[in-house]
Amino acid sequence: MPIHKNNFGSFANDIQTDINGYIPIDSDEAFDLDYDHGCELTHDENGELTEYGDWFENDRFPEIKANAKIAIRKAERGITKCQK
Repeated sequence: MPIHKNNFGSFANDIQTDINGYIPIDSDEAFDLDYDHGCELTHDENGELTEYGDWFENDRFPEIKANAKIAIRKAERGITKCQK
């Protein structure tokens, strides 16, 4: 289950989210969240991944999750420092 950026308050400024403000976590799959893909289709009319959808799932989304993990840790450190 993704985490909403509101959980991190002002420390969420550097965290990339989907269009609804959710941050992916390790257990999330590429299409569990709602990202703006512009005019690119992720799936064809038969529900199969398009070339773009395959790229997003296998290349881009793992990068998004890795960056989110780093940004979450940074936000958590900021929150901890603020609470002291």
